[in-house]
Amino acid sequence: PTQPDVYSVVEQKLNSALPLKENTTFRSQAEWFNLQYKLLVSGYPERAYNLLSKLETESKNAKYYLDLTASRVAEEGAPETALTFLSKIGLNKPATLTSFESYINSWIKSKQPDKAMQLLSLDDNALHYYLPTVLVAYQSDPD
Repeated sequence: PTQPDVYSVVEQKLNSALPLKENTTFRSQAEWFNLQYKLLVSGYPERAYNLLSKLETESKNAKYYLDLTASRVAEEGAPETALTFLSKIGLNKPATLTSFESYINSWIKSKQPDKAMQLLSLDDNALHYYLPTVLVAYQSDPD
């Protein structure tokens, strides 16, 4: 028989220790949110989104944490995955000015300033703040 993957094992252990039916607040679901993040960054987005649909995502703390999660995903070189994740939690752009930085830096690092500009076009404050960074990227990569 095939061995279950590590995330399935973790999920089973969490189900025993912190059943979601009894742990309905963001704070009590912290370990579940960690698992959801690990699934997302480890190449299991469908499982991550499936788990996300079972978690408490409406509180202010949950929204803040999820925005931070998306920024971490962007920072790790996957800004498109991060934007998809944001759309799954009802956001069309990062929630804070500092969150934008992860996306901008990731796209500049991968020489895609156009994508950075597209994101910045969604938020005037972010555009004014990060435009110089993106313009420098255009100048240093004249393609």
